[in-house]
Amino acid sequence: ESTPTEPRTEYSTRKTRWCTGSPRAYPIPKNTISDMKQSHLEVKVGLFVFIGLVLLAVLLLQFSKGVTFFRPTYDILLDATSAGGLKPSAQVLMSGVEVGTVSEMQLAHDSKSVTITLKIYRQFQIHKDARFILEQSGFLGDQYVAILPTRNEGAIFGNGEQAKAEAPLDL
Repeated sequence: ESTPTEPRTEYSTRKTRWCTGSPRAYPIPKNTISDMKQSHLEVKVGLFVFIGLVLLAVLLLQFSKGVTFFRPTYDILLDATSAGGLKPSAQVLMSGVEVGTVSEMQLAHDSKSVTITLKIYRQFQIHKDARFILEQSGFLGDQYVAILPTRNEGAIFGNGEQAKAEAPLDL
């Protein structure tokens, strides 16, 4: 048993409390209330960080170009002589309104042309008499696919059907 005059060393394992007027020292009990508060705080911080990461992921998916996880689409295969700087995730505009995105581009089997896969949002119907043109927005802008409706007569494109694109204007 230690006396009150002995200094506490850095190697002592138990803290003791001396009561005034008593020759005995009593060990200080571990504070279980503050430990519970600490674990609750850790759970709350972890939950907050998790919810923040989930919201960040949802926002990234929502605002990324070309991601259509939450919108039903159908594909139109566009045959063009040149992609003209078009990139996957480029916009597909019909009369200036975004109706889809470019999902992929592949060199055709004849190695002379390009097959561009357009993901068109299912809510938009495109007639087969429409013209497809590869254009750019502004003088140094992004490339996009423009769909120019003509008379809107005839059949409507279905999933996986093919169309011809007019050559892009090269400056």
